[in-house]
Amino acid sequence: MLVELNPDLAGYVRDFAYGEVYARPGLGLRERELISMACLAVQRLPDQLKTHVHGALNAGVKPDEIREAFIHMALYAGFPTALAGLKVAEEVIREVQAPEYSPLEAQDKGRSRS
Repeated sequence: MLVELNPDLAGYVRDFAYGEVYARPGLGLRERELISMACLAVQRLPDQLKTHVHGALNAGVKPDEIREAFIHMALYAGFPTALAGLKVAEEVIREVQAPEYSPLEAQDKGRSRS
């Protein structure tokens, strides 16, 4: 965790990102978290992506909306990036809402029978 690694840097991140940028008018928390997820997925930062998937769920973004965001992302970031991000998101969704149905698992099971 960042606080354990460097408390001063953690304070700067908290104060600037969440105290100033996230507090700006113009976008709601749902939209900010969806944008953050897309940016982190494109950068291939799974640990930070997990944090913002949790944030999105806590902000009221539905699991299917998160999945849809990754489908849309594939157009601009490519399928490998979108799939890698979706894999991370599905881990968080399963963790938070287990034992909810997961379309990703259903696809994988369907392929293994072929």
